[in-house]
Order: sequence, then C-alpha cells, then structure tokens
Amino acid sequence: MEGKKILIVDDEGYIGDLVIDFLALENISGVKSEDFETALENANADTFDLVIADVNIGNESVEDFITSLRKNNINTPVALMTGDHRIDYEFALQAGAIGIIHKPFQVAPFLTSIKEFLEKK
Repeated sequence: MEGKKILIVDDEGYIGDLVIDFLALENISGVKSEDFETALENANADTFDLVIADVNIGNESVEDFITSLRKNNINTPVALMTGDHRIDYEFALQAGAIGIIHKPFQVAPFLTSIKEFLEKK
C-alpha cells in the first residue's frame, strides 16, 4: 500500500489527524479536508487512490458530495465513515460509496478495511 494517497473528509480535525497517523503506519499519505467544498477542491487539484468521507458534516449531504465528485469526472472510490451504527453497508452503496467504516475504530481493523477498499479500485 506504500505510495497510496487518501483524501480524508471529516469536520472534526482530530479525526482527520488520527486517520493520517494510522495511514502513515502503512506508508500511505493522507490529505485532510474539514468540509465537502474543500474536499472537492482537493480532489480536483490532485489524484487520490481513495476518499474517506464522514457521513455527517454539518448540514451537507455525503450523497451530494459523491455526486459532485462524479460530475467533475472524479471517479476515485469513496468509503464512508460514521459513528452512527444505524448507517449500514446498504446505505453506503446507495450513496455511491464502496463501503463503510464505523467509529470509533482501532488501528488494525481500520487498516484492514483500507486495504480492502484500495483493492476494490
């Protein structure tokens, strides 16, 4: 997984920092955005292997964010993350994502999920 680059979208800065630290254990670089608008700008400006997006960012819709990516011809796979355990894999698929990670997460299971998402690309 070395050399991969992931865009992390979460409005809680410490979560983005934590994810970047986890990814660094596998020599994966992470770029943090705290809102969907900035994330879209980052996705337009650079190439990523995966986007990890929090489901709940203010009043913004993760579905609208994924639609905006696709309208901008950005076909990077998107995985969702959420602390709401009522949100499931089916929701992720309907939103246009390839999977979901539930918070709080631990290092090993989190990295296993990331590896699986990167292999789906």
